[in-house]
Amino acid sequence: MDCPSTSIHAGIRTVWRVRGNRAHAAVGSGIVSSSNDYQYVMTNNNGQLQVNQKSVKLSWARSYEISTSGYSFRRSQSINGAVEDITKISFGSYTSTYAGKVTNAFIIDFAEVWEYYTTMEYRQSGTNVGVWNNSTVDEFGMTTPRYVQSYEATQLSLVVNADTGAVVDFVSNLNPYYIRKAESFSFVKEPGTTLPITTAPAVPTNLVADANDVAINLNWSAAPQAVQYEIEENGVVKEPFYGINYTSSSLIPNTTYTYRVRGVNQLGASEWSEPVAITTLLEKPVLTVTSEESKNTVQWKAVEFADRYQLQIDGGRQLNSGTSPHMCMKA
Repeated sequence: MDCPSTSIHAGIRTVWRVRGNRAHAAVGSGIVSSSNDYQYVMTNNNGQLQVNQKSVKLSWARSYEISTSGYSFRRSQSINGAVEDITKISFGSYTSTYAGKVTNAFIIDFAEVWEYYTTMEYRQSGTNVGVWNNSTVDEFGMTTPRYVQSYEATQLSLVVNADTGAVVDFVSNLNPYYIRKAESFSFVKEPGTTLPITTAPAVPTNLVADANDVAINLNWSAAPQAVQYEIEENGVVKEPFYGINYTSSSLIPNTTYTYRVRGVNQLGASEWSEPVAITTLLEKPVLTVTSEESKNTVQWKAVEFADRYQLQIDGGRQLNSGTSPHMCMKA
């Protein structure tokens, strides 16, 4: 029978369950880990992990292939984890030969992962017929696919890039590159502890924006004591968000939008920041090209409010077409 117990630390709720002779930590809903200043926040929303609203898919795969005369070798490994099997989540910086430097990273430890591992090796000598040797046996000598338990390995950890939400590496001696020491990795946990919330947030500063034709990206400096942020767009307040950047999409081309941002925590909200106004670009033209003997004709739908057009070919110099929404060129 499962015997649950609960612990609360730094606003993160963790529920421990005992399954047979091993323990799992099922992360609770809401915030499950964060950087000390809450610029990066990992949440669990009904079994879906997110980092600053970016979905995290708990899977990783890597393949390797080499081929020379008379020899070929292929190896692939895929790993899948489940939220209910997470035992610990930490924030810090990660570096590995494979992933490079990930300045902001979450490393997620599991009590159990699902693994599929395959190797295919081909050898051919002289005039003899070549032979393929295929295997699904992993680095521990076990046939896959299978569930791998934490007691079998030094660790079972997926590394998440906190800026993108992508899983970038699998840390374990189950990983062939690490058990053979062909590659290296290191994780440095962020020192200190999560800042205690004692007052309402300060006002966010340095709000800046950039735009294309249908989207506007906002960035600002973190406000002390802020856990989340609310964005006001043309007088309409959007729900609280984690992180210090926000993208508003599906906007109208050539339209001015005004934004303000404020910090939020359980004790209240800050005053609004200074407003920033920005205008989306003109609608992006959609090109069609027709080819005839010795010439190409490029056409596009006229863009509202455009007073002239420029055409760029293969990244070269820009050609002016004046006010006409088409151009003919020699092929």
